[in-house]
Amino acid sequence: DNNKYPDLLVGTLSDFVVLLRSRPIITVESRLETSVSSLDLKLPSCSSGTKTYSCFEVTFCFRYNARHLEYTEELAIHYTVVLDSDLQKERKAARVGFVSPQGPSLLVDTGNIPRSGEWFCPGNLYQVFFLDLEDRLRPIKIDLEFDLAMGMNGVKREKPDFPVFNMIDDPIMDADYPHKRSTVVGLANTCGDDGCQSNLRVRGSIPEEVVVGRDGKLLLTLNVTNDGEEAHQAVVSAKLPQRVY
Repeated sequence: DNNKYPDLLVGTLSDFVVLLRSRPIITVESRLETSVSSLDLKLPSCSSGTKTYSCFEVTFCFRYNARHLEYTEELAIHYTVVLDSDLQKERKAARVGFVSPQGPSLLVDTGNIPRSGEWFCPGNLYQVFFLDLEDRLRPIKIDLEFDLAMGMNGVKREKPDFPVFNMIDDPIMDADYPHKRSTVVGLANTCGDDGCQSNLRVRGSIPEEVVVGRDGKLLLTLNVTNDGEEAHQAVVSAKLPQRVY
């Protein structure tokens, strides 16, 4: 088929031989970049509707080359982008999101690389919004996974006495190049390299006397202070006596 790859012909004891044909090898390079390495949640930088958010931009691009330059045409690439992937693996909701038909934290689509050697960036850039302020410590991990769109359904098997088809139309990705890429965006804070060393103090007060039958409510006042570094996801709990709720 003149695709510059060796094929293998295997003889048998019957009237048939088996032809094992080589598929052209496509090398796909990728880039996954963010506009910031650390996101400051105290500085909202974009808005959606009436709300303001801290946000950053994500760009991902693809470029391909054929090993023997036998394939130079438009190449369809199937890709998946997952935001806050570490949290989602723990079955927790992502803290960030963007506009996507599959949901705020998942993008699945197919794009076309125009020709060999040219970078293709689907959508150019995507704006990612920080939605949840509860977990402000763990970095945001973004995963990109991709494959050849034409290889999603496999290769058709040729049948005896049927014309052979051109294997150039069924390339395969070079296994020596990664099909996945990840990047991380940190969350800015004022803590040191040893983590956030907070110093939380709790003070509480209740009335000295309660008249049963007159006072229907018992006012409990709690005052929480922090003399140290930032304290994230802090929780205050109070244990009440029986018949008090």
